[in-house]
Amino acid sequence: MLAATGVGINGRVLALAEEHIDVLAESSYAPDAVGFGERVRIRGKSLPATRNGRIGIVLHRDAKGFTADFCDVIPASRMARAIRGVNPCPRPTVRVHKVVVDGRSARMTLAFTGDTTSLRIDSGVRIRRIPIGPGVRSMTVTNTFPKAGTYRVATRVGGGGGPGCRPGFTRTATAGTTIVIA
Repeated sequence: MLAATGVGINGRVLALAEEHIDVLAESSYAPDAVGFGERVRIRGKSLPATRNGRIGIVLHRDAKGFTADFCDVIPASRMARAIRGVNPCPRPTVRVHKVVVDGRSARMTLAFTGDTTSLRIDSGVRIRRIPIGPGVRSMTVTNTFPKAGTYRVATRVGGGGGPGCRPGFTRTATAGTTIVIA
């Protein structure tokens, strides 16, 4: 998509309106079209963005400047990778970095690499699904257990699909750990 249009930027949203957004370009796929630090007005109806949030967006040039639609908005971490010329949707991975047990609760710190957009945690007691944004590198989750015992906690991440990636395609990775509640 980015290669087809030839212009894409990654930046911070400065202003939002129903018919356009203003973005401060921090990196650009076509530096001759949009330079670093340049304020760009992008016309498009109801573009998904948040004020002061980061955005990656593929631009279409017309006589009045740049346009985009909903499907041209790409999470900023994916756009940054695409601009650098690397795979914008690398295979997601997860690992259990640290576990701290306190009474009947266990805090797990999870580390992510790649393009991670969803997290599923099965603690043997309950299953939780947590949406996460591309670019998140770690998260701490707390599991509470009903009684003393040994529990196997499995985590699964998904990613590599959605805006800026191959449509209808998601890859997963899993990691697990055993937690002993005394």
